[in-house]
Amino acid sequence: MAAFPEKRESMGLADRIESLIACQVSGQQPGPEMQQWIDRLPTRFKEKFRKWGLLEGFRVAATKSLPSHLGDWRRSQVAKGVDEKKQAELQYSRAMRAFSACEFNYWQDIQASKLLQTVNGLTKLQRKKEGVTDTGKPLSPRSKSHYLEACKQFANWMVMDKRTSSNPISHLKMTTVIETQNPRRPLTLNEINVLMAHIINSKQLRFMSGYERVLLYQFAMETGLRANEIRTLTRKCFDFENLKVRVTRKHTKNKKEATLPLKPETAKAIQEFSKYKTPTACVFKVPKHGLSKMIHQDIENARNTWIADAAENPKEYRRRTESDFLLVQTDEGKLDFHSLRHTFGSLLAASGVSRRMVSPSAMPPRRESAERRSNAKPAAAVSPSTRLAGQSEKSNTICSRCHVSSAGVWSVATTLAGTKAVPL
Repeated sequence: MAAFPEKRESMGLADRIESLIACQVSGQQPGPEMQQWIDRLPTRFKEKFRKWGLLEGFRVAATKSLPSHLGDWRRSQVAKGVDEKKQAELQYSRAMRAFSACEFNYWQDIQASKLLQTVNGLTKLQRKKEGVTDTGKPLSPRSKSHYLEACKQFANWMVMDKRTSSNPISHLKMTTVIETQNPRRPLTLNEINVLMAHIINSKQLRFMSGYERVLLYQFAMETGLRANEIRTLTRKCFDFENLKVRVTRKHTKNKKEATLPLKPETAKAIQEFSKYKTPTACVFKVPKHGLSKMIHQDIENARNTWIADAAENPKEYRRRTESDFLLVQTDEGKLDFHSLRHTFGSLLAASGVSRRMVSPSAMPPRRESAERRSNAKPAAAVSPSTRLAGQSEKSNTICSRCHVSSAGVWSVATTLAGTKAVPL
């Protein structure tokens, strides 16, 4: 085998080969120093050693490409049964994208500084029906932290699986994200009234009628469930007799099964709406793509109609035009579907329910975070909602403050404790 041009280097290689042969004969694993030396070898040498059988019996990271190791890591995560397959795929895609952007083809190519710089320059991806497109917008600090975390998890697995002896990115630290990068605000009582009254007679959007959208938004504001949690609810998840809805652990964010109380009026409306659906059919046709556009269009149309109603009164018309009423983006935050979850928390707080009764995981760790979201604290974990229904009489009447009239138009009582309606 052709070695090095220098005799001294070639003799050193011969000594190392003898040590490898000794390890193979004795059945021992090479030490950390030998392992590091193998990692630094040119690929042609490692391929020769593997053909000779010197590298059999233990795994060496440098003998396989990074995509191969990443594939093994993904399969091992799924086989564990600890992480959901979706989460394993997400971590795999993040690590694969980061290493590909760095042009790392083998384990020995990984450099911590280059990885950090590359992740810092990654842009946001947007998934559509046509596929994944690059928006060109920089990732948020939280997303960058998630990419680095995925890379570190993969590197730790490489060491634990004895594919390598060292982790070159173990010293990288995750970015601490304190401020909310995508703040939302809750809807006020009057905004809810105007929005729902407009939607009920509006045209179909995203294959959902006006009534179906009213029922969807109402259900989201009364339960605090996320879009995907509502999307996966089937008719058998609803217990109309006992006024409860169950969310399976597969679809909750904290991966714990949860049960939520339902208002009698809402339960009756959903039961009537879904009476022709099979037990395994989804109750709400929540679109996977364009949900934000749908609710934005509803909000913008409701605001335009509200402003147009004052066209005969110039002073009032100007006041409404300059106000933040039903404005999608304000200094307090933006309105989207997740804002309905914040609205749920706002209604709970206005009803006098203690924040600690909502959910322990919903309590912010810092005071400034509590002040920022005091009006919009959502019920992040759905499981404590069952406790809300039985702890006190006040909690039993939380959802009864909001009701749908017989005509199907949303109406929120303005007698909430400490809540005053803003004049329209």
